[in-house]
Amino acid sequence: MRKSCLDCIRKHIAVAYLLVIEKNINGQFNPLVHIGQAEVLFDEYMTGDYDTHFWLSLGHLALVENYFYGFVYGFVGDKGQKEAIKLADYIRETRIKAIKDFNYRPVFSFIAEDIENSKFDYNTQHLKNKDYLIYGNIFEALEESISVFPKIYNKIKNETLDILWQKKKWEDFQFLEIIDMATEEEEKQNAKRKTDKKIK
Repeated sequence: MRKSCLDCIRKHIAVAYLLVIEKNINGQFNPLVHIGQAEVLFDEYMTGDYDTHFWLSLGHLALVENYFYGFVYGFVGDKGQKEAIKLADYIRETRIKAIKDFNYRPVFSFIAEDIENSKFDYNTQHLKNKDYLIYGNIFEALEESISVFPKIYNKIKNETLDILWQKKKWEDFQFLEIIDMATEEEEKQNAKRKTDKKIK
């Protein structure tokens, strides 16, 4: 499986977690609010004590990214489609750059400014049905972990089955624990690479 699969697991789990929060708030989706939350979480991560906040920050960016990609299907004119794709691509590039370089800090104010200067109506019904999006991200994380990271896969699977069997609510799903598990797995892999390199 590709090198980025642990990153993908954490991204999808973070997005699912944020969608659960969004669902409970039951408000209109406002991309500017998510960009603001992304900045606060990222700055907390930069202090060195909140590793999970890095992925939650990128989860907010991914939500906004998907929001604008979804907008493409709501426009008749090419101009609106191109603007939505341009915004989504820019946010995606920013998010991927942050993953590749942990010392990079996205310029959230630039993203917010681009959104404010756009002509999109935030009172859209996009993301209204959040349950299928939550499941979508959960199953993406399952696909990324199956056969490669059995411990993480089993954790996600068991948590999901509890939801499907109505033993638990989404609020009981151990999203943050799964993100931490993936981070621990990454640290083990990095330590092994260093050891193997020394042996060679």
